[in-house]
Amino acid sequence: MKTEQEIKDKVTPDIIKKMCEIAKGFTYYDSGCRFEFDRKVYNTDNVLAFSTLIHRAVEGWNKKQENKIIYIEIDNRTVWKKYGNCCTKKYQFIEHQPENLTACECALLHCLLEIFEEKI
Repeated sequence: MKTEQEIKDKVTPDIIKKMCEIAKGFTYYDSGCRFEFDRKVYNTDNVLAFSTLIHRAVEGWNKKQENKIIYIEIDNRTVWKKYGNCCTKKYQFIEHQPENLTACECALLHCLLEIFEEKI
């Protein structure tokens, strides 16, 4: 089981920068894990701002994919990383132990981290 902290420990300034590049309304700010949203600067400890960044980054990723190279789909228990119509990986909520984020947000962040590592 992946804990929220284990997943968040993998969030580097470079990851935040990539997320901000595809998340509508967000800007990577300065150095460190800081970002700007609604004219305020936050870091990953601000749960509300960080969870919004996660959701907007997923939305931005899915809109960016012209040929559906990899897109992210959510149902009531699972986040699916898909290539075209084929599932390449699933992240079940039950496999994620949230503390502040929801299990869905942990799964979404886990999925985004793996996508960014693949350098697609």
